[in-house]
Amino acid sequence: AGAMEWLVRDFDAQNLSFTTGALGTRYAFRVLMDNGAKELALSIVNKSTQPSLGYMVSSPEMPGTIWETWTGDAYHADGSKNHPMFTGGVGLYLYEIAGLVESHPGSAMPLFALDRDLAPRLRAAEVQFHGYSLSW
Repeated sequence: AGAMEWLVRDFDAQNLSFTTGALGTRYAFRVLMDNGAKELALSIVNKSTQPSLGYMVSSPEMPGTIWETWTGDAYHADGSKNHPMFTGGVGLYLYEIAGLVESHPGSAMPLFALDRDLAPRLRAAEVQFHGYSLSW
């Protein structure tokens, strides 16, 4: 099987958890988005049980931060509780995962359109970009 099939199987087998380190996590969302697995990318971002990005940012003990490791909790884990290591992968693609796609790449003024596949799955989203905002 190809790399994409392996990646999808791995996420399925691990209950939408990453088995990658910082480098693999950085590219996982790009691979998923570019290869038609937008729904899987959205499910991974929305996962709120441990270990996940969603668990980290919604944890009542340390809300809104990304940790240096996938394990532990706000009180018992190695490393920083406010670390940019894992945000490089998801941060670059949050607009796309939130259902927004750049409709005229490279234009002087960025224009976005809703991704008709993903937007209906979102309860709400808000994006602010260069003084403009869009929410639903």
